[in-house]
Amino acid sequence: MLKIPSRPFFTFIPTAALILTFLAAITLFAAEPPRRPKIPEPISPIFPSPGVPAIPGMPPKGDPQRGERIYQSWGCPSCHTLDGKGGKMGPDLARAGETHTDAYWFRRYLSDPRSIIPTSVKPSVKLSDADMDDLTAYLLNLKKFR
Repeated sequence: MLKIPSRPFFTFIPTAALILTFLAAITLFAAEPPRRPKIPEPISPIFPSPGVPAIPGMPPKGDPQRGERIYQSWGCPSCHTLDGKGGKMGPDLARAGETHTDAYWFRRYLSDPRSIIPTSVKPSVKLSDADMDDLTAYLLNLKKFR
């Protein structure tokens, strides 16, 4: 007759290290992958999104002198430093034209700052296309040694 042992041949006792490894694996595979912020793109080169030029890399077509007046009238110096004068809340714009050399980037950022930098506290700037061209041309001309 076949005798069945009273205890199993192999006894499994999970250790603390095994339990922690198991829990870490579950946590790793259960977590959602990080999400990248969605940056709006123009609908097409023929019909761009409002306030955004059609082609990235296009040169500014505005008047920098008018752009400087718009910069002053919109109160930008209350947050931004330029030539050692102005507020400290926003970044120093003395080298804005060296940091970003693309009118397309400036227009997108000014129109909707949180679409490019989700944590931005900068308010969006609502200007006509001509005024936005002028402000963009002004910002692109800001270089340390002008």
